Amino acid sequence: MNSYPGGHKTPSLMGSRQSVYSHSSSVVRSTRTGPKSHQYGKGGQKQKWYLKPILKSAIYTDLQRGAWHISFYTLFLSIWTIFTSGFDIYCLHEAKPGSSHTGYYIISFDFVYVGNAHIRNLLIMSSVFSLLAAAALFVTNVLLLDGLRKEQETAFKGWLLIMGFFTPWKILAWAFAGIVNDMIFAYNIIMLIAWFFFNILNVFSFLCIYSLYLELNDMT
Repeated sequence: MNSYPGGHKTPSLMGSRQSVYSHSSSVVRSTRTGPKSHQYGKGGQKQKWYLKPILKSAIYTDLQRGAWHISFYTLFLSIWTIFTSGFDIYCLHEAKPGSSHTGYYIISFDFVYVGNAHIRNLLIMSSVFSLLAAAALFVTNVLLLDGLRKEQETAFKGWLLIMGFFTPWKILAWAFAGIVNDMIFAYNIIMLIAWFFFNILNVFSFLCIYSLYLELNDMT
């Protein structure tokens, strides 16, 4: 406590270091006031449109808390995609036209596409690319979690790069699979509905993390 003439005292900040990251949204908003606040960045230069945060909050909470929720969601998403893509590759391989199997099987391969060879190869390619992208997303998601813990926005870059590819790729793969697969089978219907919601969440997740990255980067 520091004393001033007149008996007024100001509180000391010793021993109570505040996190810049935990208050970044409020600090950034408080420093960007006036008619030019959203148009000019560092050094008074006009800020490009893609360097402006797209979201001010995560809709239901602030960007910081939302980023933690998103990181755990995409961790689950990467694991889900690895297993489902691997399962699709296995099924497409087992149901290859001309192949024969004997014995008992836990599942029936009736739902697997066995029509045009080129379309079948595209489905296999889609599953392989999805598996590889999900593996990369898992790794970058671990780095994202570490970056959120250490308050280092530079650790977001890998996740943003992979998610920037993964999201539009899965939208295309989802649309393609929805067109060529037979929707009378439960598995195909479940995957179509599940990825409809996943794709929406993925777009929101990318926008939220990108907005938080821009806010923190602008401060540092």
